[in-house]
Amino acid sequence: MTLSSPAGFLMILEALQPEIRATALGIIYAIGVTSFGGFAQFIVGTLWRPTGSFYAPAWYVMGCGCLSLSGVLLFREAPLKRTR
Repeated sequence: MTLSSPAGFLMILEALQPEIRATALGIIYAIGVTSFGGFAQFIVGTLWRPTGSFYAPAWYVMGCGCLSLSGVLLFREAPLKRTR
């Protein structure tokens, strides 16, 4: 995670216009932390109870990774604006 996080943040920042970078990155980060981190205990508990498997947290992390990978595959870089 330590090696890939800076690259992900840089990719997001490069895609955004300079005027909205800070606000947009803050909103993107807050939504990601809230949805993936905030509900993690509830989701893992929900997966763990019916299956009884200790691998439930690993399945949750793998699902989140696949969701993130699909977002990266759909990512399109913004065209560069030329300044004079």
